[in-house]
Amino acid sequence: MPDKHIVKRIMYIFLAALAIFAMVNLFWYQFKYKPYKEKTIKMHLNEDSERPRYILNDNGYVYTVKMPGYLSFESGYLYVVSESHQDSASFVADADGNLTELNIPHVDMFIWPQLFSAAQYRVTAYEETTSSWIIINSNGDYVADDSQSEAEQAKAKKLYEKYIQEIRELLDAAVKLWGNSI
Repeated sequence: MPDKHIVKRIMYIFLAALAIFAMVNLFWYQFKYKPYKEKTIKMHLNEDSERPRYILNDNGYVYTVKMPGYLSFESGYLYVVSESHQDSASFVADADGNLTELNIPHVDMFIWPQLFSAAQYRVTAYEETTSSWIIINSNGDYVADDSQSEAEQAKAKKLYEKYIQEIRELLDAAVKLWGNSI
């Protein structure tokens, strides 16, 4: 027969692990899942997606919310694209990152709300045979991306200047639907 003290210790360890797991779940739900879920109030669930995504077509824009994965603090995003360009991008690329099908030049925007800092914004600029990303801040201003080479930064800056009007319109549309607290 096992010693009563050992059984008690195992029970305390089990209860402590269960309490920690419950706290992590509560923290994730409150600070990661719930803020994303609140962004989906006017949206409908896309049943065809492998992960929960909510979609809304409104005022010429297509909005998507990809819900964060369970207990993931890194996954999930908000997305906005002009309705006229929602099917304009090809995501097939060759080994050099060049798209192998022609695109209609346009931009779309991904937004990653952050837990303890400002949201991150990335605009993808699609040219006919390539795509590049542009980092912006919540005001729509260009931000140099340190992970890009100088040539990539120069290209991103040039694309930013080319698409500034569309970028600001996407940002305004996102703020209109999701509010300033993205």
